[in-house]
Formats: sequence, structure tokens, C-alpha cells
Amino acid sequence: MRDHITGEDYELWDIVTDGPLVTTKKNAEGVDAPKTRADCTTEDLKKWEKNAKAKKWLVCGLGPDAYSRIQSCTTAKEIWDSLKVAHERTPQVKRTKGTLLYSQYENFTIKKGETIQEIYTRFTTLTNELKSLGRIILEEDKVEKILTRVLPVSWESKITAIQESKNIATLKLDELIGNLTAYELRRQTMKMDAPKKERKVQPSTNQGLLGNRPMRAATSVERAERRSRRKEQVQPKRNKGSTKAMVAAWGETSNEDSEDEVGDE
Repeated sequence: MRDHITGEDYELWDIVTDGPLVTTKKNAEGVDAPKTRADCTTEDLKKWEKNAKAKKWLVCGLGPDAYSRIQSCTTAKEIWDSLKVAHERTPQVKRTKGTLLYSQYENFTIKKGETIQEIYTRFTTLTNELKSLGRIILEEDKVEKILTRVLPVSWESKITAIQESKNIATLKLDELIGNLTAYELRRQTMKMDAPKKERKVQPSTNQGLLGNRPMRAATSVERAERRSRRKEQVQPKRNKGSTKAMVAAWGETSNEDSEDEVGDE
């Protein structure tokens, strides 16, 4: 709420916490009394304008229940006090809420698939809520928590590099997040490039396998057909009645069959 109002005009927050800008004049008895519209100067009207603007920015975005609760309030400070009581109830409730949020801070961890920027957003929201309740976390403690208790084990090399090259006591959280975000982008780029390199190597590997494929061995049926053809070529010599030719032919065939079988094997 404070950041929302001070972003418009820092003086408006003073009006919310300290009360409206006063425009008074001395009456007949010498006592300060509020000025009427007819008595206001240009400077007085600017003060009235700021008081009204503080109320407008304070009630902007309130729900029906909260708006009905502040109907009787006349100044921005009265509205703010009413909202604080309704929101925080009592100091005991405020302490309880602070304890709960601090427990969430202590157990803060990274979620599956969460990016560095998403971690930073959740972490900052939590620490800002603690700050609004009076629980301020030092910058050094925030940096150390992100490095040692939030980042996963896969970031160990990067964590060690930062601890060795940076002074953790003076390192700002924004600087740390920027460093981690840049490293995260480099890791994503490397993962995208890795499949491309594998696809370039794969075709040449397959081509080598195809080029070195062994020749198919002849089957037993093919070997039998070869022997049958050779016997038919020798058959005319056997019919001439020459025993010597027959023996020579059979010996030649036997040797050829043996050589054929050896070659097939």
C-alpha cells in the first residue's frame, strides 16, 4: 500500500500516517479554527486537494466489506487506522502472521521447473511481507540463502564459482539474480545445440555401417546346384569309356567341390 501511494506522490503517505494538511485561521476569540471555502487561498486549496487525493488512493481497489467499514471516516488517517485494525486485528494476530511467514521463508525451496526469475519473484514477495510486519531480512542473509539453500545440486559448480569470485557480504541480491539468470540462459542454449550436433554425426555413422556390411554366405541349396552343374559338364567324358579320363574327371570334380566348400565357408 505504501509503495502504491508514494509512487503517485510521496507527501500523500505523510497525510495517511500523520493526518491531513491543516488550513486554519484565528477566530474572534483568537483560537485556530478550520477555514471555510471562502477563506481559502490558492495554497490552502492545494492542501485540500492533496488531502482528497490521499483518501482516493487509499480506498482505491477496496472490496465492498472494507469500503462499508470506512464510510464514517473523514480523513485518510482515519481510513488507514480502520483498515489496519480490520486487517491485523490485534498485535497478537500480527505476531502470529509474522511467525507463519518467517517459517515459509526458512523452508523456501525451488519448485520443479521453476526459473530463476520466478524464484526471485516469490522470494521478494515473501520478504516484503515480512518487512511490512517488522521482520526485516538482511541483504547478506538473502544472498546466502539463495546460494546455499534454494538452488539445486546441479548448480553446485556455479555456486562455488560465485563464492570464490564474489564477496558474499557485499553482494546485492539483484546482482546475484542477474548472474544466475545469465548462466541459466547459457545452459538452455547448450541443451538446444546438443541435438543438432548429434544429428550431424548420425548419417555418416549409418553410411559407414552400410558400406562395411559383410557379403551373404551361400546356402546349402546353392552349393548343391553348383556341384550338379559341374557334374553335368564332366558326364560326356565318362561316357567315352576312358577309365583314366573318368578318374581324372572325378578327381577334378572332387577338388573343385572341396575348394568350393572351403570358399563358401
